[in-house]
Amino acid sequence: MHLPRYAPTSSRRARSLAALLTAAVALGALAATPALATDRGDGLRDAANQWRTCEAYDAKDWPEIDCVRVDPIGGTNLLDDIADARADQMRDAKKLEHDMAYVKHRLEKADVCWTKFGEIIAWRSGAAYSYDATALQWWKSKTHRGIMTDGDYNAAGGSWATAADGGHYSVMIFVRLCSGGQAEPSSLQPKREYSPDRAMRLVRGEHRAYKFDANGKVLDTRTASFDRGRNEESTGRTRVGGRAYLKVSSGTLAGWWVRESPRQFVRGMTERRGYSSKRIHVERGTYRAVRFDSLGRVVDSEKAWLGRDRRFGTAARAIINGRAWFKVTSGPFDGYWLRDNRDVWLIR
Repeated sequence: MHLPRYAPTSSRRARSLAALLTAAVALGALAATPALATDRGDGLRDAANQWRTCEAYDAKDWPEIDCVRVDPIGGTNLLDDIADARADQMRDAKKLEHDMAYVKHRLEKADVCWTKFGEIIAWRSGAAYSYDATALQWWKSKTHRGIMTDGDYNAAGGSWATAADGGHYSVMIFVRLCSGGQAEPSSLQPKREYSPDRAMRLVRGEHRAYKFDANGKVLDTRTASFDRGRNEESTGRTRVGGRAYLKVSSGTLAGWWVRESPRQFVRGMTERRGYSSKRIHVERGTYRAVRFDSLGRVVDSEKAWLGRDRRFGTAARAIINGRAWFKVTSGPFDGYWLRDNRDVWLIR
């Protein structure tokens, strides 16, 4: 058997072959149908599993490589479809190169709960297609072998496509699914009343993110640290255990949920509860009440000193920019929003 014959016409192609990316990311969403995987996917998975389980390994042929047995891998319709599209892309372009951005986009668009993925590709010319020969090409390459035999992965998609010149383009997508690799989970969905595609702010520092199942059980967590604030997007908001969480849809934490707070929030209002005849208690002190525009920007403010504890009417309590505010309807702050804190609270 020969090592993969990679078309040598450009250094860019050579660099792309050398670069095998595995990406960690992970709470969110829509269930994909459990797999009746494709024939091509099954063929590549069966061939790859021969090496994952060391059945194809012979120490006499590979004295420099220790085969460490890991569990065989299964597949899903979604992963086979992604691999099928990638194989077609390479065949049509007649170019062997990775497209990790496309794979990541497909996973996030399907809203599958996953924490890690990798892609391996190969090219062979002439003769009939061989699953075993393709898997052997990957085994011979240290970087490809590392992906194919990585025990962290619990699902994979596979496919191949043949160009007009007879060249075979093969691809496998390896993924760690939160569900254990059998079927993508039915995951937590944003509430319908939440307006999607909102501008989001993540302040400087560390942020913890989550992936939940449909019942709000934590499937996985991760942290990300930023040396400066980030402007991202959010596609949803929901409550888990009485706490509000926002679905991040761009950047490092895309596909994960973060707890809504002044450190991680969507701009403007996310929740409002109206009152007909309730009042708030405001303790003695100096306060600044504000008015916001639709993006949560302060457009006006009113500052006043209260020489004694006061009670004012309120029309609503809302979450604006990740903080709780009361809409005041009497006194010096009439028509303004006043922060809900230990000195300002709703009278039950």
